[in-house]
Amino acid sequence: MNPTVADEILGAAWARSDLIFSLLAPGAWHTRAIPLRHPPVFYLGHLAAFAWNHVGVGVLGEEAHHGTFDALFERGIDPLDDDAASDATIAAWPSIAVIVAYRDAIRERLRGLGDAVAARADDDVLAAGDRIWWLVREHEEMHHETLLYLFMELPPELLRRPAGWPRLVTGPDPRPARWSPVFGGRAVLGEDLDALTFGWDNECPRTEVAVDRFLLQDIPVTVGRYRAFVEAGGYQTEALWLAEDWTWRTGRGLTRPHGWREVDGALQVRSLFAWHPIDEVSGWPVQVSLAEARAFARWADARLPTEAELARAAFVDREDRLLTAPWAGEAEANLGFVSGGCEPVLHRRATQGPWGHHELVGNTWEWTDTPFRPLPEFQAWHHTYPGYSADFFDDRHYVVAGASWATSRGLARRSFRNWYQPHYPYVFAGFRLARDG
Repeated sequence: MNPTVADEILGAAWARSDLIFSLLAPGAWHTRAIPLRHPPVFYLGHLAAFAWNHVGVGVLGEEAHHGTFDALFERGIDPLDDDAASDATIAAWPSIAVIVAYRDAIRERLRGLGDAVAARADDDVLAAGDRIWWLVREHEEMHHETLLYLFMELPPELLRRPAGWPRLVTGPDPRPARWSPVFGGRAVLGEDLDALTFGWDNECPRTEVAVDRFLLQDIPVTVGRYRAFVEAGGYQTEALWLAEDWTWRTGRGLTRPHGWREVDGALQVRSLFAWHPIDEVSGWPVQVSLAEARAFARWADARLPTEAELARAAFVDREDRLLTAPWAGEAEANLGFVSGGCEPVLHRRATQGPWGHHELVGNTWEWTDTPFRPLPEFQAWHHTYPGYSADFFDDRHYVVAGASWATSRGLARRSFRNWYQPHYPYVFAGFRLARDG
């Protein structure tokens, strides 16, 4: 049987979703490991409901596939704190078998809708150029990363490592970071919609921003370097923290990053399937919230870069040429699941950027101190999902740049923009330091 449009565009994402859900032991499905998120069982239904609600209902005007499930699994939650999340989920979910049957039925219906969507191409911007299929695919790929950082909050015994899962690379802190200048000039944010196979509303249109000369460290802050901040009393020094960040830190009782623990007086760091002695993974980029990154930057007499600064450092070279990737040739960054998690910084030296900085894309996302806001002339053009970006233009979410090891390759494009709350410590996000001049 010839592959359908749905198979060609969504097939690989469906297969990866199935692989990721296979990591869960039976007792994990209903465990709400992150209070700000639904339990894993929700996402099993959500990916299918999202696809039907946007393709079948949103573009084609079809009736609901399953009136109850389409609404139940329609949208996730993003409350600002645990109290707001307490009423944002339910206790009793349908059985896994019933949700799997719902998912499979929707996949089969989607396979038959390629011609109907194509017939709307002249009067629906989402139907043109297969955009609605790419919207569904990228939504599913973004949730792969959500699922993995959620799974990392589960006890390791509730996870199953499948055969063939990529090898995890550990190692010591390679060397101190070096300051590397980036000369003043333009940064390019976003891209025009017609220049992309698909682009989300917040990454359109293409915008040029002037950036002054600045200094940027050539590698992200590592676990080993961040450990020095912890041991120097950084979590007990109020002057290093913004007022709202200090309130958050004290409210949670944090004395070290969320993904660290102490056992018999020794620190350990979490990966997806295990806890590791900190000395074995001191070369990994540290993963922390924006609040913690800002405090470290003050301790180090530095600051965090802006979104525009990282865009210039990664994608504009010394001859003012715009690049599609920071590195030259066929170098492969740690993204798209090529590794089983973070790798020590400098493990992939061929991914050096045009100004001498390493891994500006891959390994972890990198925090900026730039609030997530619309680019000039922003339009919420995908009519089936008008709140995708606009719901978060609240100055309470901040841009992260680059990509992580769990980010799909397609989402690592230059124009893609991602964002999180500053007090959200679960994501695969680290940081590097900047200074003026």
